[in-house]
Amino acid sequence: MDGVAQNLTMVSFGNVNKLMLDIREIDHGDKQFVFRGVKQLILTGNLDNPFTRVSFFSLGDRFDKGEVTFKDFFSRSSVQLINIQVFKRPHLCPSRVIYIGGLPTLPGR
Repeated sequence: MDGVAQNLTMVSFGNVNKLMLDIREIDHGDKQFVFRGVKQLILTGNLDNPFTRVSFFSLGDRFDKGEVTFKDFFSRSSVQLINIQVFKRPHLCPSRVIYIGGLPTLPGR
């Protein structure tokens, strides 16, 4: 985009068999990640900006339920919402979210 920095607020992915998304160095503001019809979703990365508010929406296919995995995912940003629908089950593989909806979470064991 002509070398000008852009402030994206929503990113959407749809109808993908396997998607591995590594999120890093995100700027401040409200961010929404929307996944629809993704059969295997793997989220990794480091959301280290405390002035960012992030929401995740994921809707699987009602006939072919998919999987969502947070793998080595760390967030110091405020995660406002994690909405996972029509999936087998979410997986958390060494991951940590410090703030959900503005409230601090308890440290993992």
